[in-house]
Amino acid sequence: MSLMSSVVISHQDADGVFCTAIYLMKEKNEKCRCYFTSPIKLLNTICYSIIRNNSLDKLYVFDLSGNEKTLKASSIFDRAVWIDHHQWKDVKAPENVEVIVNPRAKSAARVVAEYFDIFPEWLGISEEIDTNSVVTREAEELRGIITMLKKKYRNKLLSRELFYLSKGLASHGLDVLLASKYRNLIKEYEAWMGELKEKIYPDIYQICNHKIAIIEEKEFFPVYLICNELKNHQKAPFDIILCIFRNGFTKLE
Repeated sequence: MSLMSSVVISHQDADGVFCTAIYLMKEKNEKCRCYFTSPIKLLNTICYSIIRNNSLDKLYVFDLSGNEKTLKASSIFDRAVWIDHHQWKDVKAPENVEVIVNPRAKSAARVVAEYFDIFPEWLGISEEIDTNSVVTREAEELRGIITMLKKKYRNKLLSRELFYLSKGLASHGLDVLLASKYRNLIKEYEAWMGELKEKIYPDIYQICNHKIAIIEEKEFFPVYLICNELKNHQKAPFDIILCIFRNGFTKLE
């Protein structure tokens, strides 16, 4: 009897890593392929997973919001399960697509944990990172590792590295942080953060009674670092923080 085969698609951030790790803890004996992607590339990733996998038994999508097109694409699988904590627009899912959304949850990992009924020791760390309220050393180190992986890798290589981290968390818990590979990344991260803090110079505007800070950068820049640094700016607080990156990416906080 062959094992059921699953495809897992997760957001390529810390919460997506935690979601995938929880899945791997629960479905230890199930064959699976894991992909990490962004909201803008989600439809392409679903289509790619359909083309690349001979068996389309089950699809899990974690920490990513669906729309009519992506939900229909996911229905190509025999069964699809979407688990998220973002606010969704009103959209009807096909009959073989299950959607579980809890906007009150502080992380998608929390919703995934409740779905699979498995609660790892590091679950709270996912909420620290996803709400940008990091207080523990482990949360800061995991956020740093994932930030450096996103800085160093793209596309398939990034997806592979995030999967390795998810697998390490599932198998070894927080001891994965002791691996020399990740210790080196943490050292690089700490040095890089020191450099970046010196480059945050916002343009500030007052528009319709809103104080707006605009940061324009040409290199990869963690948005959480910008937000945290601007909390201490002499003209803080800001109603809107707009980050514009020369690679075409824009983030509004």
